[in-house]
Parts: sequence; structure tokens; C-alpha cells
Amino acid sequence: MRNKSGANRFGFALLLKFFEVEARFPENTEGIPAPAVAYVAQQVKVPVE
Repeated sequence: MRNKSGANRFGFALLLKFFEVEARFPENTEGIPAPAVAYVAQQVKVPVE
């Protein structure tokens, strides 16, 4: 993840976390709960928007 930045880092981290918990990738962005999005955004230090 070091070579990724900004939105790329956020999206990649979000997909990895979702896969870790659900053992699958989300079919669309609505499948990812808002609290999870906020948590991952905070972890990778990017705005939630």
C-alpha cells in the first residue's frame, strides 16, 4: 500500500477490509456499510468523501 496514494489507497484498503470480513468482494459500493467506510478512511488518513 505504500506505493498507492489518496483515493487509490482508500479504495484498495476498503476492498481488502471488505474481503477480509466477508470473504468476497462487494458487488457495488452500496454493499459497504458507511461506518466501515469512515473507519478505513480514518486509517489511511483520507477524507471520507
